[in-house]
Amino acid sequence: MLTAWISQAVSLINAPIVFAWVALVIQAAPAAFLLSRRMAEAIPSQGKRLFLAALLIAVPGMHEVYVNTTDSQWHLSLLAFLVLTAATPRNSVEKLFDTLVLLIAGLSGPFSAFLAPPALIWWFWRRSRWNFWRACLVIATALVQLSLIVLHHASRGGAGAGLGASIPAFANILLINVVGVATFGAQRIVSNGWGYGFGWISNGDPVSVALSLCLTLAALGTVLTAFLRGPLILRLFLIFVSCEFAAGLIDSLRLANIPAWQSFEANIAYRYAFHPICAWLVVLVACACSRIGSARWLGSALLACTVLLAVPSDWGLPPLPQATYRAFHHDAKVFARLPAGTAMSFPERPGDSTMNLVKH
Repeated sequence: MLTAWISQAVSLINAPIVFAWVALVIQAAPAAFLLSRRMAEAIPSQGKRLFLAALLIAVPGMHEVYVNTTDSQWHLSLLAFLVLTAATPRNSVEKLFDTLVLLIAGLSGPFSAFLAPPALIWWFWRRSRWNFWRACLVIATALVQLSLIVLHHASRGGAGAGLGASIPAFANILLINVVGVATFGAQRIVSNGWGYGFGWISNGDPVSVALSLCLTLAALGTVLTAFLRGPLILRLFLIFVSCEFAAGLIDSLRLANIPAWQSFEANIAYRYAFHPICAWLVVLVACACSRIGSARWLGSALLACTVLLAVPSDWGLPPLPQATYRAFHHDAKVFARLPAGTAMSFPERPGDSTMNLVKH
């Protein structure tokens, strides 16, 4: 809504450029902030912060949240987490930045509800007035979000086909949409037929099910070990992502005839896997920097797969289907020449919906 308000200062033909620039700045902001001196206290190693920032920019499979203002809330919540764990601001500009980021991020999506536990824990371990202020901002926006969810829960749609929860389904979601995308890339998974219902992990064969469960336990064990042995900021990030991931599995958007967990399984590189993939990559970095030889080998090997296989596979985006969607540039020119009071429809993506505008 803020971006739409800003874009009204330019013509309709230039409004998408405003949206694209805002989305690009928001997407780059967490990586840039991670490299700033304010994160040196929580993550002292500059080389580690540089590698994490590069991974954050190149997260494989996340085309849904790439330069997309609507899905900027996923990037804003990452920036909010970093702001929560950053060093105390030294001047009024940095204080204003922290306050605005936490307010805008907290009101742009439900993520403030999942940021509240890390914010309280960070303040408890590192008592200061500013950490208390940041925790208060997160809790205040979380209460706003939770009240809206409770009061307007019916707007999420009907009961649909239920959750369809099962242990094999959870294994498919974790191994394909999180670990698989992070290791091989979404495009490689789809093009090779390794996805839900096709690959050996999800074909329902008893041996495949047993092996996928073993891999799931290994992945969860790796995350748990990193949580127990890692620094405080890693533990808090895992708490944040785990709360978000669990909430999505427990009460996700129900579709008409498809169980929610089956929808998660079938949608490779879904935006709801963005933060879990980020958390998995952070865990791998922690393993690669571990003093334990086996953990260091595992983290380094999987990160090598990410850098050499997953990132190149998903770096490019397919062009828009011009045969299906009219060029917005042409439509905006036509709309500009219309007389006042004339209505015109513009196609929207994704799907076949339209936006109706009336010329003033």
